[in-house]
Amino acid sequence: MYGVKYSANLGLVPFNLKVILDDDEFWLGAKEIAAVLRPLVSAQAKAESDNCTIADIGSAIRDIYCGFSLLKDRDVSWTLVSQLEKRWKSFYPTDVFAVAMFLDPKLKLDMFRRDPNK
Repeated sequence: MYGVKYSANLGLVPFNLKVILDDDEFWLGAKEIAAVLRPLVSAQAKAESDNCTIADIGSAIRDIYCGFSLLKDRDVSWTLVSQLEKRWKSFYPTDVFAVAMFLDPKLKLDMFRRDPNK
């Protein structure tokens, strides 16, 4: 759709679709949806890899948490983060994940450093 909006092919698009493609609010909404889905897609890719470990699942949950925390819409951000925390507390043994992440040689304790850039 982005390619159609910014190319010469717009004349081939039905009028109803042109109205949507020309609407900047549509594109802002699409960006917001992509921002919500991005950490989920990344986490799914980690979880489906052949060499996925418990530590990988823990870091995927962390990435989802960080991604949701950075959303521009603070109400959506708060709702998603609170739901993630609620599910985490009810389904996952936190101590097992912490030990798995601490002992995983791939992580090299990066998540336990004070520098937030690391």
